[in-house]
Amino acid sequence: MERKTTTRPPTSAERHAARALGRPEPDEVEVDVTPSAAQHAARLAEVPQSAKPKNVQTFDWYARRSLGGVRADEPAREAAVEEEESRPLPGWAQRMVYRPGGGDAA
Repeated sequence: MERKTTTRPPTSAERHAARALGRPEPDEVEVDVTPSAAQHAARLAEVPQSAKPKNVQTFDWYARRSLGGVRADEPAREAAVEEEESRPLPGWAQRMVYRPGGGDAA
């Protein structure tokens, strides 16, 4: 199996160790790249996607999530949202629900 390596800048500890041993400070350090390390680095580099759907108010999303709401990536999302919307919210949550147009809807 072929050995894959990459280079990176040296850490301060590596530079200090080289000076202590009387060696020249390294400009770059060669490190092994394993498949799992490459996957991990790729995951860290990608932009994380939000679980909140774009058409949902932020407060509504957090309220639903705290009440055991649904995630956007579930296959039965639409049915779960309809069921959740038909269920009455507790009193404290009813007072805090976003109502377009402002004021009480009553």
